[in-house]
Amino acid sequence: MIEPLGSMGLVRRLWRDHIRHYRGRVALIVVATLIMSGTTALYPALIDRAFTMFAKRDPRILYQVPVIVFTVTVIKALAQYAQTLLTQQVVLGTIRRLQGSMFAHLTDAELARVDREPPAALAARFTTDATVIREAMNRAVNGIADAFTLVGLIATMIWIDWSLSLIAAVLYPLAGLPIQRIGRRIRRASGGMQERMGEAASMLNE
Repeated sequence: MIEPLGSMGLVRRLWRDHIRHYRGRVALIVVATLIMSGTTALYPALIDRAFTMFAKRDPRILYQVPVIVFTVTVIKALAQYAQTLLTQQVVLGTIRRLQGSMFAHLTDAELARVDREPPAALAARFTTDATVIREAMNRAVNGIADAFTLVGLIATMIWIDWSLSLIAAVLYPLAGLPIQRIGRRIRRASGGMQERMGEAASMLNE
């Protein structure tokens, strides 16, 4: 009897069998994500620079700040576009390979095993489960981008005002408790929604 894989085992298998064929695009996604996160982290520094120049009545604020903001915004938009495009290519390509592999295994499976599986359950695996994997991959990329952005923003905060950043670091865990509770409720609701989607797909196929 084959032992079921854990979450990390499934992730490693997904990488080994499907995602690793897009290593080049994955590397470009990481680069685009770093650029997007870095430019996002520059906005507080630009705002601080603009306020400083305004307080000093520096005339360069009329042409320097708009040009820099425009340049940073264009770079961020291009990086975000590239990241979104490459991510969808990798995700959809992975789902296509995964479904092709599932069809191949189903075609070569023993008839007795196929008879034990309800047709609706098999159909749900090719539709609902594939959709769940696609959404999970998209959320994983967005989560990595958010983590990079958070690191960049923290570095910018420390560079602008380290004392205020220290106060924020002390108060942040207090705000994190209700956010964590809300996150748990959202995850439970999302899990229930996926179950209902699977049941609806099974009923429709039956």
